[in-house]
Amino acid sequence: MPTPRLFVIAVTGALAFGTAQGQSPERLAAIAQSFADRGLFSGTVLVARGDQVLLDRGWGLASQEWQVPNAPGVKYLLASVSKQFTAVALLRLVDQGRLGLDDALSRHLSGLPAAWSAVTVRQLLAHTSGLPNHTQGGGLEKIRHQQMTPRELYASFRDAPLDFAPGTGWSYSNSGYVMAGVLIEQLSGKSYAEFVRTELLQPLGMTSSGVAHSGAIVPQLASGYVKEGKALRPANFLNMSIPYSAGALYGTTGDLLKWQRGLYGGALLSPASLKEMTTPVRNRYALGLNVSSAGQPLSYGHSGGIDGFSTHLHYEPKQALTVAVLSNQEFAAAPALAVKLAAAANGVAVVLPEERKAVDLPAAALDRVQGSYSLPNGRTLWVFRRGAALWARLGNEHWTPLVAESASNFYAPQVDGELRFELPASGPARSVTLPDLPSPHSGPRTALPLPSLTAQPVYLRGSMNRWSTDHVLTMGVDGLHRTVVDLGAGTHEFKVASEDWAAIDLGAATPATALPGRGSLVLMGAGRNIALLLEKASRCEFSVDGRDIVEPRLEFNCQAR
Repeated sequence: MPTPRLFVIAVTGALAFGTAQGQSPERLAAIAQSFADRGLFSGTVLVARGDQVLLDRGWGLASQEWQVPNAPGVKYLLASVSKQFTAVALLRLVDQGRLGLDDALSRHLSGLPAAWSAVTVRQLLAHTSGLPNHTQGGGLEKIRHQQMTPRELYASFRDAPLDFAPGTGWSYSNSGYVMAGVLIEQLSGKSYAEFVRTELLQPLGMTSSGVAHSGAIVPQLASGYVKEGKALRPANFLNMSIPYSAGALYGTTGDLLKWQRGLYGGALLSPASLKEMTTPVRNRYALGLNVSSAGQPLSYGHSGGIDGFSTHLHYEPKQALTVAVLSNQEFAAAPALAVKLAAAANGVAVVLPEERKAVDLPAAALDRVQGSYSLPNGRTLWVFRRGAALWARLGNEHWTPLVAESASNFYAPQVDGELRFELPASGPARSVTLPDLPSPHSGPRTALPLPSLTAQPVYLRGSMNRWSTDHVLTMGVDGLHRTVVDLGAGTHEFKVASEDWAAIDLGAATPATALPGRGSLVLMGAGRNIALLLEKASRCEFSVDGRDIVEPRLEFNCQAR
């Protein structure tokens, strides 16, 4: 699978409980400062209740090269926060009587694949269409540098089979939002960028926002960066015609406050359409928005990640609370910071890492919480004791260490989140609660065994085999998985993954320049593509030592043929 964090976005979870009386602006700033000090954030933050701005301030640099600081007037790529703009654009057309949410897409667009005949407009916006996500697999890497029209972009994935019958499942799909953009252009007679500008941005006075175009200069647009170890480098180039209506907008924190006030104040949509937009369809996802789970303060929001940027926009209607976090570092913890800020604005006592106190627990106490836990959105939280330390991961993502604060409460410093286990008088934990992570709120213990590379076949998947399962890694008696592949001269990108990408998806911890033909590296769950540069055609042997599930190691040795 190519680089996973683009304009795909992590689903936001419930926020912590709170009261109407929030903490001071100084405390809100201290929370953001803590994230910045730990290298988890560089960008601009806004917190507002109604029109009252509690915090609007930048941290870090908008341009490392020119040493320009981040500030409220700086613009950032919004990534998948753009999806709510696309949803509102289509709902504007619904209000104008040009289409219905439950219209078949084929009613308005001709020449669609036969398999798409049942796909509706609502399903595009709710990620229930079954359209495969064209930013997964090898598709994105083939087109990321190209300037493409919406129709050409659509053509790049139109022949791929559906993930499921329309309306029968849920799967995040940038392709669905590309088709929403195509539909907007077809019905309005305007380009997507022009429709967004005239129908959404201008009515709200959002003069610092727009749809990015790789051929246009956007004044005061922050430069995007990624981390390699502790160092920063410029983000990889992505032609902005590729994210299109799934993630190409840019804006400022101030403009996003105007957006929240206008959208939820009824300035853009009829009450009926606004209700449709904020009503969950499946997996707590409505139309371009995530909706908080039951038992939490009602909130709407969305996160975004694109080359060099990480974003999160959150709104609580009861308190008219807006939290906008815009970062120009790709792996910034924008969703986690937004969750903390919203909780603090509601009066919750947010504990910062430097304020926590660790305790030592015996192995027997750690074993009580080790295991698997099922979360409401179908993902599994894995907790594993590795020697005297506890580690956790969500789904197939990377493992993160946990620090004990008590026998039942643990802290994950790398993501600044808490895990609280329900412990009976004796025996294993019954359930886990994630009170303030951008993840589902809680889930029971399950009987699933800890993940292992031996539980299913694993493959070397990359540009050399079109990201297919042609090259299986065979496990030997020594516990190592091996395969031999003949490769031509040039750069080859690859990962180690299972057939469905869900169980195993191992890549590099950070993006890096292409590796030479011999070496080793520790693999990371849901990591970046591994790049291998060969000066000559070579026969390459790859081996993966997966006996340490927290840090599996890849070794490779290529000999010129």
